[in-house]
Amino acid sequence: MGKVIECVELVKRFKDVVALDGLTLEVPKGHIFGLIGPNGAGKTTTIRIILGLLRPDSGEVRLFGEDPWNNPEVRARVGVLHEHMELPCHVRARELLEHVARIYGVPEPAKRAVEALELVGLKEAWNRRVGALSAGMKQRLCIAQALLHEPELVIADEPLANLDPLGRSEVLDLMARLHKEEGVDFVVSSHILPELGRICDSVAFVHRGRIHLTGALDELMAQFGRSFRVSVSDPRALRPKVLELPYIRDAYISGRDLMVEVEEGHEDEFYGTIRSLAREVGVEFYGLESRVASLEDLFRRMVLGRLGG
Repeated sequence: MGKVIECVELVKRFKDVVALDGLTLEVPKGHIFGLIGPNGAGKTTTIRIILGLLRPDSGEVRLFGEDPWNNPEVRARVGVLHEHMELPCHVRARELLEHVARIYGVPEPAKRAVEALELVGLKEAWNRRVGALSAGMKQRLCIAQALLHEPELVIADEPLANLDPLGRSEVLDLMARLHKEEGVDFVVSSHILPELGRICDSVAFVHRGRIHLTGALDELMAQFGRSFRVSVSDPRALRPKVLELPYIRDAYISGRDLMVEVEEGHEDEFYGTIRSLAREVGVEFYGLESRVASLEDLFRRMVLGRLGG
């Protein structure tokens, strides 16, 4: 399976700010790919370089195997949801899509506008003014706009920002359906992690302008994502003692609890040991929970934990 995006050692500075610091990334074809990291991590700068809207100071980028800079042909194979997209409030949904379809040079723009509205579940809202749509409906309208010219890939920069939980769920479900039924690949950039694990099959963790971990999500979860949540009165006091155990991969603080990664086959041993360790350290033991880590847990441990926050 080929690559839709390849970035090699990208560096980009804005005066004294290093936005990208040797970022290397591969996005395989046929995936919903999550580009995950906090605000200011370098996600938007990476996307702008991938789209040929910004040139890196050094490094290389390939979009469908081609340099996207000054290359409208390859950029035409991509649909885009920019962060903070501004939509004209006074026009009707169908009118907006017809206008954009004409700009793209899409044949039969009126027909394609209705088709795109139907794809995103807004057919019944075709005659409503954009300003009267909810935030979630506006985001679905932006997705319809990105689909007008039938791209192979849609890049969505923070599509979940400013949406309530229901709106986020609707947008993610729509992306999953479009990928499955229409064959559209997605790159979804977001700092909102809890829901993304539901639809992404591959991810890359971005922080401080670099990729710190990337791969198929199920493989990453199998390798790093199983953990124990240990509830005690003082997790910081217990952590050094837990790390002395030879079968512990890692132990880190999550809120008021201690998250512990145990090598496969040593779970029962850990169950039998943790209470006595708590007594030895002099902390009160409240409980122990075996769990599969969330995407946010994985990011905190594999990126923030390694960097010290």
